[in-house]
Amino acid sequence: MTDKTISAKNPLVIPVGLVGEEYGTITVEEGGYIDIMGSGGITIDNLKVVGELPFPFILVHAADAQSGQQGKKGIAGINGLKGTDATCNGPISMNDATPGTDGSDSVSGMDGTNGMIGLKSPDISITIKNITIADSLINRFTIINKGGKGGKGGDAYNDPSKGDDQWRSEQGGYGGEGGEYKCCGLTSSYGANGGNGGNGCKGDNGGNGGNGGNGGAVVMTVPAAYKNEFVTLCLPGEGGEGGKANFVGRGQYGGLGKLNRSARVTGRSGSFGDTQGTDGSSGSPGVKGSIKFN
Repeated sequence: MTDKTISAKNPLVIPVGLVGEEYGTITVEEGGYIDIMGSGGITIDNLKVVGELPFPFILVHAADAQSGQQGKKGIAGINGLKGTDATCNGPISMNDATPGTDGSDSVSGMDGTNGMIGLKSPDISITIKNITIADSLINRFTIINKGGKGGKGGDAYNDPSKGDDQWRSEQGGYGGEGGEYKCCGLTSSYGANGGNGGNGCKGDNGGNGGNGGNGGAVVMTVPAAYKNEFVTLCLPGEGGEGGKANFVGRGQYGGLGKLNRSARVTGRSGSFGDTQGTDGSSGSPGVKGSIKFN
């Protein structure tokens, strides 16, 4: 049977797993507490309090669930190619220029994934056979039983290096410039129109937050004289926050048109993506557990 001194910097931690711990005397110095994530039973022969207790003194809980993953990056549009320039055969026009090609549309990325569901807090029995408290102290023993928090939903892809455009999806490609006009002397070879700019893609969605975990069942056995000194609080696991969406991608400019037989025609600019991404929904809280005294 083990004796142990606990403090704010050196608490008694019961990790995840099946436990059957037995302690002789646990001496509680200033700020000492008990952190329980394992299921089973704990027996303490003597709880000796010599310092002020924190809130809570006993925390029975589950770990927070894993967050969803950030969405995958989309594919930016490819810029159009410049048209071939006009040519001459000596002083005579030979070939007019060709138009620039269109920029391609960008492709959306993948949505952020959902956060994981919070875990249930452990079912555990805690037996304290004897309690002694230093005369100078006025202490209340607080116990919290809390389910694990749901994981945060993954954000849509974002790139902090883009500054103001951190949360914007990929842009379309620029239209290619038209081929250049050329004066040949007696006649001229004419330029061509610019290509159209590519359209931006839709925004990507954020993942949903995971639901909070349920609380487990805690059964306390303490000396009858101290039952009223214990204050209990049962809390459900909080739902995880939803992930953040990103914005639609920008369309890009069309290519410049060059001097030709009619008007110079610059390619039209691409449009913004048609659908904004949607933020993920927050998860729902779990169900409260229980703390009962024998």
